[in-house]
Amino acid sequence: MPIAIVLVLIGIATLVVGVFTDTIGWVYASIASTAVAGVVLFLVHRANRRPTLPDSLHRPSDAGSTPAPAGDSTARTRRSASASSGL
Repeated sequence: MPIAIVLVLIGIATLVVGVFTDTIGWVYASIASTAVAGVVLFLVHRANRRPTLPDSLHRPSDAGSTPAPAGDSTARTRRSASASSGL
């Protein structure tokens, strides 16, 4: 990453020199330096990405169980209360 910062600073410096002189080469050097900095940042970003698994490899934590319906929470509470009281 520091290389990208250095390349951007070089780009800024060469742009300033190119603006205040009659030589267009400094402006081209600024554009090239900034483009290289962009490529470096893109490559660093790609290298730091975490790999993801394809959808076929994802496994749910409790495979095979089906979720209870949304309105069934009171019935489940009554069942667990009656089971703990021995009824």
